[in-house]
Amino acid sequence: MLWFYGDPGNAVTEQMYVKVSGIKVVYSGAATDIAEAAWRPFSIDLAALGIDLNNVTQLSIGFERTGASGGTGQMYIEDIRLYRARTAP
Repeated sequence: MLWFYGDPGNAVTEQMYVKVSGIKVVYSGAATDIAEAAWRPFSIDLAALGIDLNNVTQLSIGFERTGASGGTGQMYIEDIRLYRARTAP
């Protein structure tokens, strides 16, 4: 999980993603979330990626153009954390 904080001036022509060992996970929330001045979570089910989590070779955060032209803006990323899956009591 990571948390991100957008800026109202951000162009919403970009789609945020995280890549873990070459596997891309696209943010599934609203595209406008990157232009909101609020902390938002981006949860990723690492076990579902089908990679060896004992040998993660890459972690990157990016923005991919969704329209005819790219955008500009500013983002804050914080609290990149790994959690064990929660089990039902």
